[in-house]
Amino acid sequence: MKQQKKQTKKEQMEREELIRDKIRDSQKYLSVLDTFGDDSIRNDFLNETNGAFVIFFSSVYKLPFLITHTQA
Repeated sequence: MKQQKKQTKKEQMEREELIRDKIRDSQKYLSVLDTFGDDSIRNDFLNETNGAFVIFFSSVYKLPFLITHTQA
């Protein structure tokens, strides 16, 4: 009985750690994607400077506010 409780607790802790890892990874990806909204980064993609490509920018960020913002 006691061993079973320990095993159950260990499994729960492992599941929680996996969830934390997934959240941590998601935050990293969101942080990277968030940088695409920065004017200097967006301009790098639009002007193909600093190793950025317009094709990549277009496929990642097809948001109306960016299109209208860049046209203004």
